[in-house]
Amino acid sequence: MLHSLLLVLSCLGISLSDFGQEIINLFIKSMPESIEKNTLFLSFDRSDTLSYLSIYALSESYRERTSQDITILGKGGENVFFSGESGKDPVIPDDPYSWSIVMDNDGNVNPFLTRKHYVEDSIDDIISIFHKFGFGSVEASWADNYVFSSLAVEHPAEFIGGDTRLLEMIREAFSETTVGPLQGKIPIAGSLIVERDGSVFFERLIVKSEDEKANNIAITICKEIAQETFIPASHRGIRVKSRYVVFFPYFIFKFKSDLINDSSCDN
Repeated sequence: MLHSLLLVLSCLGISLSDFGQEIINLFIKSMPESIEKNTLFLSFDRSDTLSYLSIYALSESYRERTSQDITILGKGGENVFFSGESGKDPVIPDDPYSWSIVMDNDGNVNPFLTRKHYVEDSIDDIISIFHKFGFGSVEASWADNYVFSSLAVEHPAEFIGGDTRLLEMIREAFSETTVGPLQGKIPIAGSLIVERDGSVFFERLIVKSEDEKANNIAITICKEIAQETFIPASHRGIRVKSRYVVFFPYFIFKFKSDLINDSSCDN
């Protein structure tokens, strides 16, 4: 339970109606007892078609460990907490603890974007509160063309070959590239879109290196990976379109036995 409850509303004109109070009460009852939370933040935002209610609970120790104000990035299940001192102290599980509740502009809950702290947690109780107050749920067809982040779905898209095969394909693609010129110019990351039927296409490089040759090789290998077999993502009981990110971290370029122990590879 919160001992010092601080509500900070990030928008004007928001009041805690009976509906809002039930949502807050449910949130408080659902918080894990592993650590004591004493601060509660609410934020509300709107886009052209959706409204976002985000609720965050954090402990005093989190505030003390944070050298600057919390920055919240993203919407609809992709919220990220950033702390300038995040690497200084150990991370405490579930601190902060957060929910993201997403509605259409008619007040109907969007079950595909609404999530509790862990995306796999059931949101049936949240939906029940919406229904109790006369609101509905958006139809499953809403998700037909939405591209989900791999972090925002219960079961992310899966590359059938597994991580080992993925690294083998990447190493083979860079087999004629020396390690030296790539130092400081990696990582690279490419985005693939996995459709609901399992078909895949290369979208773009979302992180580029300073080496255009390396970028071009990464694009080529991403397109080759897109020809492989994938299991599509699933969320809230249906298959959904999602983004699958292929990372090209620096360590994978230690592919030749005579280079693995080369001190130049460790910089």
